[in-house]
Amino acid sequence: MKTLQRPEQITFQKKCNVKHGQARLSSMIGLSAGAISWSNLASANDEGRDLQTLILPDTYSALDDGTVILQLETGEQLTLTADQYVMLDGGLLLVVDELAQNSVAELPFLGSLRTQLFTEVQPVRSPDGSIVEASNQQPLWSGGGPAPQLFEEIDIQRFEIAQDQQEEEDGDEGLFLGGAGSVLIGLGVTTLGMMNTGAADDESTDGEGSDGGGSGGGGDTSAISFVSATTAKAFEQSTGTVYTAQAASTNSGSITYSIIGGVDETKFSIDPTTGVLTFVAPPSYGSPTDSGGDNVYDIQIEATDSAGDTAQRSLAVQVLEVSAVPGITGGSMAHLATAMGKLYYSYDDGSDTELWEYDHDAGTAREVQDINPGSANDSDPNTLIEYQGDGGALYFKANDGTNEVVHKYDGSSVTAISSLSNGTYSTNLFKNPIEFNDKLYFINTTNNFNYPNSLNALTEWNGSTATVIAGNTTQNGPNDTDWVVAAGVPPHGSADGQKLYVSAYRINNFNGDQVGQELFYWDANSSAQNLTLAASFNVSANDSATSHSYPQYMIEYDGSLFTRAQSSGTATSVTNGELWEFDPTDNSKTEYEIGSATNNNGLEKASMIVFKDKLYMIGDDDQANTGKELYVFDSSGIPELVMDINLGPGDGFNNAEDPTKKVESWWDPTILNDKLYFIANDGTGSDLWVYDGISDPTKAYDFATTSIQHLTFLTVLDDTLFFLGDNGGAGATSGTIDLWSIG
Repeated sequence: MKTLQRPEQITFQKKCNVKHGQARLSSMIGLSAGAISWSNLASANDEGRDLQTLILPDTYSALDDGTVILQLETGEQLTLTADQYVMLDGGLLLVVDELAQNSVAELPFLGSLRTQLFTEVQPVRSPDGSIVEASNQQPLWSGGGPAPQLFEEIDIQRFEIAQDQQEEEDGDEGLFLGGAGSVLIGLGVTTLGMMNTGAADDESTDGEGSDGGGSGGGGDTSAISFVSATTAKAFEQSTGTVYTAQAASTNSGSITYSIIGGVDETKFSIDPTTGVLTFVAPPSYGSPTDSGGDNVYDIQIEATDSAGDTAQRSLAVQVLEVSAVPGITGGSMAHLATAMGKLYYSYDDGSDTELWEYDHDAGTAREVQDINPGSANDSDPNTLIEYQGDGGALYFKANDGTNEVVHKYDGSSVTAISSLSNGTYSTNLFKNPIEFNDKLYFINTTNNFNYPNSLNALTEWNGSTATVIAGNTTQNGPNDTDWVVAAGVPPHGSADGQKLYVSAYRINNFNGDQVGQELFYWDANSSAQNLTLAASFNVSANDSATSHSYPQYMIEYDGSLFTRAQSSGTATSVTNGELWEFDPTDNSKTEYEIGSATNNNGLEKASMIVFKDKLYMIGDDDQANTGKELYVFDSSGIPELVMDINLGPGDGFNNAEDPTKKVESWWDPTILNDKLYFIANDGTGSDLWVYDGISDPTKAYDFATTSIQHLTFLTVLDDTLFFLGDNGGAGATSGTIDLWSIG
């Protein structure tokens, strides 16, 4: 009988949705192989057990809104919403929706695995080589003879998962994952064991090109193993981190890394302590120096733990081209958006500015329609958004020569929505639209007969009809209540689909019932056209028309709503903008300072993003005097500096805008291939930066080698990063804005 290596130990920490726990408890879940059905005995033992459906890492795509796209072997796709799965550490995806489980089980999805979750990982053995039962006192093994050598085909991995619990919640005994085939995770050491089937091979795999544990000085072949990926991508001219090697060991002490082989080993260097891999010389896509000449560099990395045990990882690094998209240059572009699998934008081709479409697969661009016919008659399309509730159609605003009107493009024709035009609505039309519960919500300015000025109203569009949710469009009595919704702040829909948050203030015809601009919400289960006050962050005065916190840049994280708001100030003085948390479970609110308590605007006016279970933002610490830089928050303390990109008091991020070119030099965070891309300036100019959540952020591409001076509109389509590049400089009128791509 042949003994297999023991499970690999991985120490990932994952916080579940429990608020700021003081005590940390662990839970244990195990995962049995879907290959159990290979043996009759195993099939009999498996009767009555609920199999779970999991999707392996790197076989699906995750979008920013929580949607996950699964791939079939046929090339078709299936989409899962955030409530249909649970994301485990290491990228393992547990499907919890019964309908989705059935679909994945019946169709040939890439990376899908039918498994059984159990509360203790137990080894399995059988005299005839089939799986029978388990015992955690010894490794997994299989018998000899003519029976299938099943365990020789199984790679076993272990994931440690942690959860936070409040000390006072003594009655809670674990976390319950809801959905079909639900699992109760009890207390104890958390281990998720996963066995993946592979091709049996009687030959030794201990050599160059193989992955896994080596003999090492300690003699324990399974004590150490790699947890980082086998592939990486880097942009040409990359000077920073290409890949971060990561291994875990059951032996205590540090792990060191080295490059031990591969046909392209001389092209790289690695930090032995951090595992950060970099090119010795920036690679050129047009003149590759890899052995195959195909821009794929192959090396082998070794990890060594304190006991001398080793593991190897074969790594392939693909270099990607950075270039302007051919045929779409020399004009002025803006407002990138994706819809129906294509890229849409506003483009001035020299005659007028209209809506254009770029087909990435075909590599072709075309004008969709001349909405405002005639030479030099610009329709100036803007506010582009894909509306999934209407079949994925593209909605946008454009000028038809008379009014600015909301239009819809369904892939074949453009239709004007006459009920949504500035002939009906005045100053603001279709402002900051979002999709929530298969409907569009946005801000329109409505006429109001009881208030001296028109009111900004929260408006709902269901694909055919516009309904005012909060505002006033008719002349009502003296006790009628109106809400003025901030047009510059996009609404935010809660992940559970229950509430739509807005920044607004309430008036009652000057009868004294006035609340300053604070955080309100609309109950999506209610048909009433009104708002409810969620939180007043401004504590400097009683709620009134002159007490405003101006909540903006709202985002949901760790079960709470986070926003930038001020705790003091008036309608004419916006001061002390900081990070605030609103917990809807108990309506509590918490402020997190960046810098001193007297610091004004510690949190900058910029969007925030959740990346690898942490919240990222732009902050300015007056005590450290580092300028506007990248900060991270993980619910365990206060926002912390990630890196001083522009060393010293200089700003790593600058929101200066060139109105003549519609270009903003802001950070525009975007996630692609499990990395965070953003625009930053280290003092040498605006460049594209990348961050893997482990090592310091680095330049993904140094645009100092090009004429590009400003970047904006980072947009992902088909695993390719698109963006606009301005080569004219701030304030210039002779320059152009071109479409660029990386991938």
